[in-house]
Amino acid sequence: MAPISTNVCASVWCSGRWRICRPKSSAPTCSTRDEFPPLLPDRDDVAPYFFEWINEHPRRDGYWQDLSLRGRLPEITVPVLNMAGWYDVFVAAGVETFQALRGVGSSGVAEGSRLVIGPWAHNGWSRELGEVDFGADSVRSFPAAVVAWMDHRLKGVRPESEEPPVRYFSMGDCAWRSSQSWPPAGFEPTMFFLHGDGALTDGGPGEGTDRFVYDPSNPVPSIGGQSCCYAPQSPFGPRDQRAVESRPDVLVYSTPPLEEPLEVAGDVRVELFAFSSAPDTDFTAKLVDVGPDSRAINLCEGIVRARHRDGADAESFLEPGKAECFTIELQPTANTFGAGHRIRVEISSSNFPAYDRNPNTGTPFGRSAALRTARQTILHDADHPSALVRQVCACRQCRGQVTVLQPAHEAHVGVGVDLQVKLADVELEGLVLVEDVYTG
Repeated sequence: MAPISTNVCASVWCSGRWRICRPKSSAPTCSTRDEFPPLLPDRDDVAPYFFEWINEHPRRDGYWQDLSLRGRLPEITVPVLNMAGWYDVFVAAGVETFQALRGVGSSGVAEGSRLVIGPWAHNGWSRELGEVDFGADSVRSFPAAVVAWMDHRLKGVRPESEEPPVRYFSMGDCAWRSSQSWPPAGFEPTMFFLHGDGALTDGGPGEGTDRFVYDPSNPVPSIGGQSCCYAPQSPFGPRDQRAVESRPDVLVYSTPPLEEPLEVAGDVRVELFAFSSAPDTDFTAKLVDVGPDSRAINLCEGIVRARHRDGADAESFLEPGKAECFTIELQPTANTFGAGHRIRVEISSSNFPAYDRNPNTGTPFGRSAALRTARQTILHDADHPSALVRQVCACRQCRGQVTVLQPAHEAHVGVGVDLQVKLADVELEGLVLVEDVYTG
């Protein structure tokens, strides 16, 4: 399928260098200058354990299991406040922890734990992020929320809030919502199928194949996304994706403009049928909200490494030319696609430097600088129904389960700490312990 043409310029990180990308015909070309040299073992300013991770523990072995919180969640005996942002690298971990505590914790832990997710990155809780202003009511004070939580649980200062345990910000219509669970009740998994003409529809599997070449020496640059914590090195936030969508190694599938708003809240994944000429490679996916002005704003993203397609603790190489089904887990999200907007999925094999490049060689990572190109084939027909799977609001069912919270105040960037604490006393009372961890 043809890439989308664009006149958008962007500064991106490519191939270990900072590049100023400029459009030329249908795809951006890049002039380079050294800004951040690559990580090399002989550099004193690179943590030595980084290379231990890469060379000695590339799979989820006992080393990582000992550090993981997953197997120890039943040991938690106090309620937990999980706070995260839609553009935080840890948002999936926060959601997973909350769900696990609700399922395996004691009654006090299950009933008392809370989940709050806003339109934020890992650091900072202001109204503007990337290229989007989410409005005054998106502003929240993280320290004030912690103080209110601790005051109640440790000092007994405030009564338990009557508010439901889940409070999340729906992007698109910029409104806070509350629910008894995550995903919210009434949101049903819905499949949107990839088609060879670039369409994305809920009317059944598509037809044909699409192809592209992935060259790890020229990876698709990360423009925004869900990362942490220094934007020039690891970009994050919502940004216009048209520059990367113009590349020939990025496939784009879009719905027609929506006739009415469509609300999405929950987990997102892509079931991708594909094969490669390489013994190992990556496949990436990105969910995008395309406005009537053609701005393409990223919502969430994911990646699968072919050799670990059956799990991070397993390794199985590809048979070149043999079709496989790859499940790409994207980060969770909540967004209302407005009338006139289009739902878009990007498919590629790189998103750098948010994710490290796969050299396509099948050799152990960190042991060789050799690179090879991979010829990728994406299948989407009745026998290979590649699709986006999302939690979509079945309106008649979910409207009674999800409460739209009206703005309680007019907050502004730079509002004083004292005022923020007073607001938190009212809105976030009853929350107790804050957790922001990697679950492994």
